[in-house]
Amino acid sequence: MRNIYDEHLEFLNDCTAEELDPLLDALLDKDRKGRISSELETTDDYKRYAPDHTQYTAEIVREIQKYGGNTLANIFRGGEGVPYKEVLCDVCDQLDVNFNNRQSVRMIEEALLAKVLTQMWDEMTMAERTAVLEDAGYSTHNVGGITSAAIVAAFRMGGFESYKLTLIVVNAVWKILFGRGLAFAGNRLICQFLKILAGPVGWIITGVWTAVDVAAPAMRVTVPAAIYIAGLRRLKNDKAALAQLQKA
Repeated sequence: MRNIYDEHLEFLNDCTAEELDPLLDALLDKDRKGRISSELETTDDYKRYAPDHTQYTAEIVREIQKYGGNTLANIFRGGEGVPYKEVLCDVCDQLDVNFNNRQSVRMIEEALLAKVLTQMWDEMTMAERTAVLEDAGYSTHNVGGITSAAIVAAFRMGGFESYKLTLIVVNAVWKILFGRGLAFAGNRLICQFLKILAGPVGWIITGVWTAVDVAAPAMRVTVPAAIYIAGLRRLKNDKAALAQLQKA
C-alpha cells in the first residue's frame, strides 16, 4: 500500500519513542503481537528497530491510514489508505461528535476530546469528579454544581489545568481499553484519579467500544488512535504547560 503524505501527522516525527509507544497499543494490541489485519510488525524497520518507534514513523502513519481505509465508510476503497483527517472524521461520526468536516483538524480533535470528557464527567461519582478537579488544579468547591458543559469550557480555555485534563482523559481511556496508563511525563499527576476510577466511567467507555466493534472492526484501531493523536498533539503544542509540568 502506498504512503499518502499527511501534513496532519508530520508532528509524529518530532515525538519520542515513549510518546509514540501508546499508538502501538492501538495499532498492534497491548501485547504487541499484531492484529490479523496489521502489517506494521512485518516491516523491515519494525523488526530491526522496535521498540525505537522513532525509526519507523512512516510505517506508523501508513498503518493508521490503512485502518482508516478499512472502515465501513471506506470499504469500497479495497483497503487503500486515507488521510488522517478522513480517519478522524469517520471516528467523530461514529462517536456522534458535534463537528464540521470543514473545520481544522485541531478543532475537530478538540471536539472529539470534549465529547469523551463529557461522557466521562456525566457518569462520574462525586468522589471521582473531586479527584479529577484536584489533579487538574481546579477548586473542588461546589463540585456537585459543576456541569459537563462547565468542565468542557475549562478544557477549551487552554493553559496548565487544561493540559492536565487532557492527560487525565487520554490516560483514563488507555487504562480502561488497554489495561495500562500513559508512561511519559505527567502520569504521576493522575495516579490518584486512576485509583478510584469506578464502574460507571468504565462502562460508558466500554459501551462506546462495543458500538464501535459492531460498526467496523477497524474502528477498534482508529478510535483509540484518533483519541491519542488528538491528545498528543494538544500536549506537544502547549510548550508552556509542558515546561510547567516538568517543574512540578
